[in-house]
Amino acid sequence: MVKVRTISSDLSGFDGIAVVIEKTEKLFIELLINNAGKEASGPFLGINIADMVSSISLNCTVPLMLSHHCTSSLLFRLLCI
Repeated sequence: MVKVRTISSDLSGFDGIAVVIEKTEKLFIELLINNAGKEASGPFLGINIADMVSSISLNCTVPLMLSHHCTSSLLFRLLCI
């Protein structure tokens, strides 16, 4: 049986990431679907640098942090089988 849990959180800041980590702390996670992203598009010099940094954070840093969090759970389960 597959159990699914959805968590709605604003991942553009560390508070939102902390919410996801807190809500999944005691779960054995076997699949993480990173379904968040954003794009700052347009001519390179026409894009605000803060928007670029925000896009990089949401598209790269957040998935890295959540994957790191979930991998601990997955490795524990694999090593204990």
